[in-house]
This record gives sequence, C-alpha cells and structure tokens, in this order.
Amino acid sequence: MEHLNLLWFADINAGAYLHGYQLWLSIFIAKYLIIFIFMALAAMWLWGTSEHRNTLLWAFCAVLIASGLSWLIGHFWYHPRPFVMGIGHTYLNHAPDSSFPSDHTTVLCTISFVFLWREAVKSIVGSLLLISTACIAWARIYVGVHFPFDIIGAVFVALVATASAMYLSPYIQRYLVPINEFIYKALGKAPKVIAGLQKR
Repeated sequence: MEHLNLLWFADINAGAYLHGYQLWLSIFIAKYLIIFIFMALAAMWLWGTSEHRNTLLWAFCAVLIASGLSWLIGHFWYHPRPFVMGIGHTYLNHAPDSSFPSDHTTVLCTISFVFLWREAVKSIVGSLLLISTACIAWARIYVGVHFPFDIIGAVFVALVATASAMYLSPYIQRYLVPINEFIYKALGKAPKVIAGLQKR
C-alpha cells in the first residue's frame, strides 16, 4: 500500500522547477482558497435562508466530529509528510506534523457531504464545494505537503463524521437549531441596540 502511495505521489507532485503563475496558482489553491470558501459560507449564514443556516449548523457539528477523529488518528498513528521523508519537491512551508489524514480535505469534504445530504438546500452548493475540495486536495499533493492516501483517508473520515451528524440529527434539530436561530436574530438586533446606546 505504501508503495502505491509513493507511486501516486510521484505522479502528482510538481517537478523541480515550478515557477511563475503555476507556482503562485498552486500555492493559492493549496493554502488560501479555503479562506475564501469559509468567507462565502459565513456570508451564507449571515444573509442566507434559515435552511442555509441550519445546514451550516449541521456542517459545523459534523466538522467537530471529523476534526476529533482526525486528531485521534494523527495522534496515535503518525505518518510523516513527504518533505520529512525527503521525498518529492516541496513548495509550501508546513509544520512536520502527521500528514494522515489531510485536515483541509477532512473539513471541506465533511461540509460538502453535509450540503449534498441536506436535500432542502440546492445540491449545486455541495457540488461546488466538492469540486473546490478536489482542487485543494490535488494542489496540496502537487506542492508536496500531502500524500494521495492522506486525501483518501480524509474522505473516509468525512463520511463517518457526516453519518454521525445524520444519526444525531434529531438532537441537533431539537437543541441546537433554536440556539442557532437565536444567535442569528440577536446579531440582527445588535446594530439597533448599539445605535440606541450611542444616542443616550
């Protein structure tokens, strides 16, 4: 299995002379695209429908589960990153922590799966998230900070986390959805409250 992992990595990892727009685009996708995705999701929570907010709540719960599983796996089964093993070419600075599973892929895949599962929200959002996740996963192998099996492992963790959120769905609906809506309404009233205090 490890031989196949190394073989696939060698096929995807960038060559020794990556430069120019290819280098900048690869680093942007691998490191910064996730920030813009989170900003878009935050905007969806603020200005979307109640169904969007509730779906993001389910996604948040699933991500908590996925992050916990990812941490446990990385803590008890350390797998070095390519640059730690002296393999391939690295174009992105990264801490030498465990590479398996990929945290970026775990989080984004989990959110994507939740959006695809929640049928009330148009599946195009989940599809776009999944495409973006695939691009980020590929880029992180390309710039030398992950192996292909790190990505595959992350997908399985995301599936388990999403299934767990589905199992906990009645509890999320009963206890957390009201809190989610309360916070949203409280934030909506905050500017009026602040304006009222300033007039005093």
